[in-house]
Amino acid sequence: MFAALSGLHVSPTKSHLILSKSAQHNRDRLLGVLGFQEGHLPIRYLGLPLIASRLSLSDCKPLLSKIDSRIRGWGGLQLSFAARVQLIKSGASGDGYPKVAWNQICLPIEEGGQGFRDILAINLALMSRHLWKIIQGNRDSIWVNWIYHVRLRGKSIWIVNDCTGSWGWRKLLQLRQWNWPLIPDIECLDIIYFLPTIHGGDDHISWRVEGGQFSNQEAYALFHPPGPKLGWSSLLLGLLKTPRNNFILWLDILDKLSTLDKPWLNHLDGTCILCSNGQLETHAYLFFSCSYSRMCINVIGQHV
Repeated sequence: MFAALSGLHVSPTKSHLILSKSAQHNRDRLLGVLGFQEGHLPIRYLGLPLIASRLSLSDCKPLLSKIDSRIRGWGGLQLSFAARVQLIKSGASGDGYPKVAWNQICLPIEEGGQGFRDILAINLALMSRHLWKIIQGNRDSIWVNWIYHVRLRGKSIWIVNDCTGSWGWRKLLQLRQWNWPLIPDIECLDIIYFLPTIHGGDDHISWRVEGGQFSNQEAYALFHPPGPKLGWSSLLLGLLKTPRNNFILWLDILDKLSTLDKPWLNHLDGTCILCSNGQLETHAYLFFSCSYSRMCINVIGQHV
């Protein structure tokens, strides 16, 4: 039945039968009927041990150590700014003092960010799809049917309180939070009476966008709403500009360049090293007041 509904079939060469002590007397019979090899706990799958109890931190340490060594190896490379951007987009990041907040980096380029995806918002959007399937009552899904029979048991998804469920199930239930605004009872009755009653059809739930269909993109926009577009963002979208120059220009506009007045450089002498005026090296001084910088800009301007 499972194979007919899901299209997934068991591979005897990759499957093992793990028997409990109470089933040892049927060992030969079960192995002969199923055609599997006998296995013993613990076994590893995707780097983690499969055990009868919950995984502990010590069980996950080998996998975590392997991931940590990979990330540290990548972060130690001497990469350009463009390569670092690509590295972070690929899922790894190097050590260092953060110059720009992660929320700012996750904004689109038009809104003053670097176009990274907010991992938390993506996770919530993808989890919302599972919740949407439950709300819609998609009985073609084996998982939805299991939820209705095992977790809900005749209750509504909006009121069920399952404190003994798995960590993932409890996180899914947290997405249900919805707060009705505090309004007087009379005003609430006026709203109910004002709403027209639709006859001749069954009630149904629809997504609040055109077409009424759920999409991961719309859900992501709900958890990470778009903001206003900035005029200077067009400077970063030119086809002839290199990623390195774009990145430096972006830091320059945000006043995040590593000038000597920044907190992560407070162990150094803060005076400008380009001129001998003894002034603190700030963003404004470096680009608009430093005599050496003005001389360089004038020379460059003569050849442009």
